[in-house]
Amino acid sequence: MVYNDGALFTAGANVGMIFMMAVEQEYDDLDMAIRTFQNTMMRMRHSSIPVVAAPHQLCLGGGTELCLHADKVVAHAETYMGLVEFGVGVIPGGGGSKEFALRLSDELKEGDIRINALRERFLTIGQAKVSTSGEEAFALGYLRRGTDEVIGEPRAPAGLRQGMRARPLEKGYTKPPMRKDIKVLGREGLGIVYIGANTMQAATTSASTTR
Repeated sequence: MVYNDGALFTAGANVGMIFMMAVEQEYDDLDMAIRTFQNTMMRMRHSSIPVVAAPHQLCLGGGTELCLHADKVVAHAETYMGLVEFGVGVIPGGGGSKEFALRLSDELKEGDIRINALRERFLTIGQAKVSTSGEEAFALGYLRRGTDEVIGEPRAPAGLRQGMRARPLEKGYTKPPMRKDIKVLGREGLGIVYIGANTMQAATTSASTTR
């Protein structure tokens, strides 16, 4: 069970520290920090015991990535989730982008317009979208219908109540296997990402020029 009784779940990583490591060209240390976070998330995702995350209030950046790797998320109704790294010019580095690609692969059905589905996922990350509630986190793809849930109990006793909700997972739980069946869109998908990034860059440049 991953939760706390603080005022918020997490406001994300110390971006200032990451910026200084890049400025000072401490690339080995930066690489180690990112790899450690990624490996921790994957160990949690493939843990031999079920992992349940219980976010509340702010759940940004790495906190959202943690939730994306949990077996189940029991979020408070007042939960604001988002992969906000793009807003400061970096790509989510803890596995959040990878989980979005995996979920897109699982959701695609025969006859779906794959580009539209990919575009929506890309825009969620590229525009650093943050849910305005736990319920909206479903629409943005941070939470999964049928697996995750949102509750409205006060935060203080939430840990105990959410722990009770997690217990059914322990019955017959098996360690999730490493996936080798993830469908990616290759050059087609890469083209959409490039077009989206270039469009947003052009819009930003145009807006700054007209001021």
